[in-house]
Amino acid sequence: MMVGSAQGGFVLAIDDPRVPIRSVYVHIPFCTRRCQYCDFPTFRYTLQREATYLDALVAEWRLWRQQVVFGPLETVFWGGGTPSRLSDAGLAHALECFRDHFELGDNVEWSVECNPESLTAEKATLLAQAGVNRLSIGAQCFDDARLASLGRTHTANQIRQAVEHARHAGIENLNLDLICALPGETPDELEQDLQQALALQPTHLSVYTLIVEEGTVLKRKKERGEWEPLSEDEEADQYLLVCQRLSEAGFQQYEISNFSRPGFACRHNLRYWENGSYVGTGLGASGSLPGRRTYNLTRLQPYLDRVANGCLPIDHEDRISWASEAEESVLLGLRTVAGVSAEAFRRRFGVSLQELFQRPIAEMSAVGLLQADTAGIRLTDRGRLLGNEVFAAFLDAATEPSVR
Repeated sequence: MMVGSAQGGFVLAIDDPRVPIRSVYVHIPFCTRRCQYCDFPTFRYTLQREATYLDALVAEWRLWRQQVVFGPLETVFWGGGTPSRLSDAGLAHALECFRDHFELGDNVEWSVECNPESLTAEKATLLAQAGVNRLSIGAQCFDDARLASLGRTHTANQIRQAVEHARHAGIENLNLDLICALPGETPDELEQDLQQALALQPTHLSVYTLIVEEGTVLKRKKERGEWEPLSEDEEADQYLLVCQRLSEAGFQQYEISNFSRPGFACRHNLRYWENGSYVGTGLGASGSLPGRRTYNLTRLQPYLDRVANGCLPIDHEDRISWASEAEESVLLGLRTVAGVSAEAFRRRFGVSLQELFQRPIAEMSAVGLLQADTAGIRLTDRGRLLGNEVFAAFLDAATEPSVR
C-alpha cells in the first residue's frame, strides 16, 4: 500500500492483497450544543450544514470505494457528534446512500449513537428499516441537575422514552453510556444511576470515568476553581462499585469500561481493541489500515474543499513500524479482560509475546498488575485500576528482530 498526493490531498494507491476491509466508522459531527466535557470535532446543527456535509460524506464514501477493497461489512459504527440529530429526511438519505456504497454482511453489527432528546419514534423506525440493529444511547446519568451541569440537553425521562422508541421499532440490542466520578457525586448517587440504567434492561453498558480534556468548558471551570474532581481513591472506589454492581446484575466485563450481557459485546469496538483494520470516514475520523493510521481533517471547510477536489480528506497519517504495531496490539489488547493471546500474537507477528516483551511482563507481574502464563497476558483486578502504569511500561519496549 502506497500513499501519494493529488490536488493538495492524499490519494491511497492500494496494491496490498491482504484481507479486505470489513469495518467502517462514520462520523456525524452535529450537536444541539457542545457538552462541557467534549473535545470531539462537532459543530452546531443547521439544515443547510446537514445537506452540505452529507453530500461531502457520500462523496468521501465513493472515494474510499475507488481506492480500498472492501469485503461484506461485519461491523459499522456511526458516532459523533450526534447522528440522531440529523433530520428525518437527512438520516434516511444518509442510510440509503451508505447501503448503496457498502455491502453489508449477513451478520453485520450496525451501531448508531443517539442522544435521548433527538431519538424520536420516527428516527428509530428509519434506523431499524435501514438495517441498524444496535443503538448506543448517551444517557450519562439519571439526575436532571447533573445532566444540566454537564451541558446535556436531555432529561432522565427522555432516556426512558428513547429506549421505548428503540424497542418499539424492533431494536433490542441497546447500549447505555454512563459517566461515573462526576464532580461531587456520591457512591449513593452512582448506585441510583446504575439501578435506573439496569431497570431499562439494556444489553450493554459503557461506564466511563469523567476525563477533563484540554480546551473544554469543564477544564476552564476547573482552572477557575468552580469545581473539584474526585480524588484518585474516590474515583477508584466508584469504578470498583460499578464493576461489582454490574457483575451482580449478570453483566460480563470484557473491557476496562465496557460490560455486556452474554453474547452482546460490541464487535466493532472489539475490532479496535484487537488492533484490526477499519476505515474512518467523516470529519475528524481516524482509520487503521495495514502499516498506517489515517486522520481526517477536523475543520469543516477544509474537509468539504478536499472532498470537492476529488481527494480523500486525510489531514495526516502515521506510518506504523512492525515494533509499533506489536506494541499497539499489546496496549489495546490489555484493555480487554481476556488480554493478549500468546498464540494469536505469534501468529500475527511471528515471534513470542513473552520473549519480545520480557522486561515489562516481568516488571508488571512482580508488582501484581499483570498476570502472565502460557496462554498470554492480562491485567489483574488491581492492574485495571492502574492501567496507565502498565501501558507505560510497554511503550518503546519492543525492538524488531533482525530475522523474522
